[in-house]
Amino acid sequence: MEQYQTKKVNSCLTRRVIGLHQAGYTEDFYVATNGNIRCLQNGECFNLDALQICLVDCDYDLLTNTYKYIHTIDTETGCRGLLVINGILPLSASATVNSNFISLPVILPSTKYSERKIALSI
Repeated sequence: MEQYQTKKVNSCLTRRVIGLHQAGYTEDFYVATNGNIRCLQNGECFNLDALQICLVDCDYDLLTNTYKYIHTIDTETGCRGLLVINGILPLSASATVNSNFISLPVILPSTKYSERKIALSI
């Protein structure tokens, strides 16, 4: 009988996502074509300004050979979930978002965006 060597693929990324799911971040989000954030499970669409977004981790994805940035998202409706993308999500709707890059807006201390939390725990 042939023995196949099994590899652990993306074990750090997988463990982090599972841990966040266990912490209550059960929904999955993606960036829609219009730059809004959409919940995969219920289809609800949110403007960036209506969300509490935290960058919580960054791990290397062995399948795509890219870094994946894990964001937690809390909505005003009580929906909590994760957004895993190839870049850091902008903190405001005034940022430019497309499939190739994400450019962050200039954030002045007097704006409400400066109150947003960003925590990077690598």
